[in-house]
Amino acid sequence: MSRFNPSVNTKALDDKIGVLQGIDTYSTVLTKDESGNVTKVEVKDGTTIVQTTTINRDEKGVVSSTIENLDGKTVTTTINRENDGSVFSTSKVVE
Repeated sequence: MSRFNPSVNTKALDDKIGVLQGIDTYSTVLTKDESGNVTKVEVKDGTTIVQTTTINRDEKGVVSSTIENLDGKTVTTTINRENDGSVFSTSKVVE
């Protein structure tokens, strides 16, 4: 039966943990309105925001457009709906 020897194994384990911690430093932060609808999504690498998506809603609370900021570009997508709420088209502008 082998026994764990911390003086031998700790360094290797610490090295592996350090590598693993550096692999995925991304997180997602959601902002919601008073009704619980998501209004903004931020993707972060550590403390740095790498992507932001703002979700706009109409007076009924239905998504009407999104604005994405990524890599210095802004992409605005507008969702056009019929009176019954069904989508008939979308348009996208990249700035």
